[in-house]
Amino acid sequence: MEQEIPFWNGRIETDLFHTSFNDLIQAVPDPTSLFGVSAGNTGKATSDGIEIIVSFEPIKGFMTTSGNYTFMQTHDKSVSGAPLLRRPKHAGGVDANFRLMKKLNLNLNAQFVGNRFDSTFSFTRPAREINPGYGILGMMVSYDILDHWQI
Repeated sequence: MEQEIPFWNGRIETDLFHTSFNDLIQAVPDPTSLFGVSAGNTGKATSDGIEIIVSFEPIKGFMTTSGNYTFMQTHDKSVSGAPLLRRPKHAGGVDANFRLMKKLNLNLNAQFVGNRFDSTFSFTRPAREINPGYGILGMMVSYDILDHWQI
């Protein structure tokens, strides 16, 4: 679903999703492999969630902003409904772009990924561990040198 917001010069999008997997390939323990892991068939799994995206232009011609958030629940049907490995329940980000001059842009962004289950597939560690969430900050400066060409 998408809704324009005229007084913000923006829009809000909401997406609900459900995905069913058959024969999902992911990492499985393999003591004969160099790294102790190889690709294997998980079998059946599901992924359900919602994604929300908001974007607007608070200062027309100078500043555009956007934000997104995803909530996702996964279930590995071959392991009594346990969450799939390496899929965070929460993720999102924000972005702001400033047109400083006609051809010069400054972009600032931040992304975050929440905690997620993982496995080292080591026999000396727990079968499932929690990888901590993390964030990434970014900055980009670009200059338009030609139509569709930037440095």
